[in-house]
Amino acid sequence: ADLLRSKRNPKVAVIGGSFLPLGGQNLIESLAAGTPVVVGPHMFNFSEATALALEAGAAIQASDARVAMAAAASLLGDEERRHAMADAGKKFCEAHRGAAQRQLAVCLEVLKNPGNAV
Repeated sequence: ADLLRSKRNPKVAVIGGSFLPLGGQNLIESLAAGTPVVVGPHMFNFSEATALALEAGAAIQASDARVAMAAAASLLGDEERRHAMADAGKKFCEAHRGAAQRQLAVCLEVLKNPGNAV
């Protein structure tokens, strides 16, 4: 949310914590703000979101920090690709918006009718 309130509009986000086996940070905020994301190999704590963002074309996964910096530099010089990734990130977030509400609705239905569990 802090990124969304920022007065700056970053051109590329690199998820730094993802280069060590500690796990990365949430990439969804950057994607929602229309910022292309470069992640490292250790995004296990956001594995599903990372896989979906990669599949959507909104993120790039690099094998190490050196490769990530090269990818980020390449994106900075490629406005067309950067914009395509930004659009993909916004669409990705829009498509997944409300997931918690949908899950809550299923849970409430199961609680109301335990014999009809999904």
